[in-house]
Amino acid sequence: MFGDTALSARDPSLSTRASNRVLLALATIASLVATMVQGCYDGRLWKRGTLERVTVPLDRPRPLEPDQRWGFFAKPAGVIRYTLGDVYCTRPSAEVLVPFKLLFIIDYSGSMATSDPRALRVDAIANLVNRYANSNSVYFAFLRFGSLNYPLTATGTDFVTDPTTLQAALSELRAQNTVPQGATNYQDALAWAWDVIDADMNRPNTIPGTRYAIQFITDGRPNEPEPFLDQDQSLAANRPKIRDRITGCDGFKASQPLNTMIDFLNTYFINVGLPDPPASQLLRDMAEGASTDPCGPDNWGHGTYQEVRDPADLNLELDLPTLRKIFVSRRGFVFQHLNLRAAYRDGEMTMALDSDGDGLPDFLETDDPGTNEYASSRFDADTDDDGISDLVSYVIGRKPNNQEVTTVVERPPFDANLAQELGMLTPVGPIQSSDEDRDGDGLTNDEERILGTDPQRADTDRDGIMDSVEIRYFLNPTDPTDAVADLDADGFDSRTEVEMGMDPLHAEPDWFRAEYAWQVEYGREFVDEIIDPSTGNDAVRTCYEFSIRNVLFRAVPRRDGGRSDFNVFEFDAIEETRLPTGDQDYFTRREVILGRPSTDRPRFYLRRALPESW
Repeated sequence: MFGDTALSARDPSLSTRASNRVLLALATIASLVATMVQGCYDGRLWKRGTLERVTVPLDRPRPLEPDQRWGFFAKPAGVIRYTLGDVYCTRPSAEVLVPFKLLFIIDYSGSMATSDPRALRVDAIANLVNRYANSNSVYFAFLRFGSLNYPLTATGTDFVTDPTTLQAALSELRAQNTVPQGATNYQDALAWAWDVIDADMNRPNTIPGTRYAIQFITDGRPNEPEPFLDQDQSLAANRPKIRDRITGCDGFKASQPLNTMIDFLNTYFINVGLPDPPASQLLRDMAEGASTDPCGPDNWGHGTYQEVRDPADLNLELDLPTLRKIFVSRRGFVFQHLNLRAAYRDGEMTMALDSDGDGLPDFLETDDPGTNEYASSRFDADTDDDGISDLVSYVIGRKPNNQEVTTVVERPPFDANLAQELGMLTPVGPIQSSDEDRDGDGLTNDEERILGTDPQRADTDRDGIMDSVEIRYFLNPTDPTDAVADLDADGFDSRTEVEMGMDPLHAEPDWFRAEYAWQVEYGREFVDEIIDPSTGNDAVRTCYEFSIRNVLFRAVPRRDGGRSDFNVFEFDAIEETRLPTGDQDYFTRREVILGRPSTDRPRFYLRRALPESW
């Protein structure tokens, strides 16, 4: 299939059928740029950066290939193995605008005249507010507290994003440093926070999925409304009630506690006096408790705690990109080698060629199917050109060489410009979903109808494996349990076997898995802030580092009797949205890549920059 496509630019007579075949394996994607290691040298490099030569030591051990009977194409140095590694990112979250709303609860008790006489805590607040002053999706609310609560005149009990209103609020915070009734009442301030957030959540114009958080700034321990003469007694009496205001575990708003309404509660202790361990511990627990038990001793604010000796050192932290990220990868990705697969033949596992990349090994197909309705071509993914691939026909027992559909699905011609040489590892490029493949999973709408899968959902059973991949591994795309089952009793569930490129239905010997299984590793996960080129707005993507080792090259036959100079790999990922969006709760991303050992150069490999258009 793909070998003929590569030849189309030189031999137009081969282009039509090969063009149609390619699009069966391509669907909705975003750009992946991968790197690879040449020849029998193994390694990985997933850091982003400019194209760069990387030297590999000459004395590195070379992997051996004991099973030459499988006919691997090899240079004199040995069998060619790839290591792919890079970063892939989800789509920009700006495509779904999700507000983030931050509430400042600020101590204005009388002691602030001593601990922060220049109101430097307001400067720290202003630095954070001004950082996001031009973002129309970041909102702020303010509460000053002493014995009582004192909302600002400029904002009242509302979250605001208007820059003029925010500057008026900051001016009001600077205008006075304490409030008339200036004791320290944590309980009332936290109860007020619940009321403000609850009211905002229930406004009819509030966007579903809006995120909330609290920054709590104080210079001392609570001493109201539990006015014991002894300060330690007052703190001890306040502590369980403050916890109750956050967790609801003693009955305060127990049906929806404050810590279930917010992403985090951060606390900041301006302690200019002597160390105060009990006060520090209370504020630390308010922020950092993260127990999974709803009423566990640590299930408080799920945030961070900061203590400073000088208010000038106050740094209000906010990881807004992480909070604003919308799309996350569902169980990583699935890698496929379309021209080489583990297959069961004659009582043993083999690494079998798949010349047309259709999911059927060559030993199940033929060079010339002729008029045999039950034979399929190893050079055509859809032998009879009826829109139903040979693989789907094989799975459901149809005749692959006999058109059995009323309307033949015409696939758009392959764009040869996408296959231009870009380096040793060539992304073929993005192909969008179309009327013929509505959900972009690589199965045509006719195939989905025949298989009983959902033509508008790339992963019908929501098990994290696209429908087309399940068909390729002879799994059931309508059964979510087969992905987590060990169907061949070899100690690996089907999902893991697919990720390793092994056969989920036949147990491989240990030596076979050690020699041929892909070695998939995940690096760090991080958030990337960009300007979305389609909108010009700031956007957030979740990015993942990865590497895939031990991917073998094998030259596959062409129809003209020669051998292809490249193999075809595919990279599939499913992204979940963190918002409630009904059936459209995830997106698929697919990339087809050509690996060309003929362009390998000894002892180095290439590193590619992540494209800005991703």
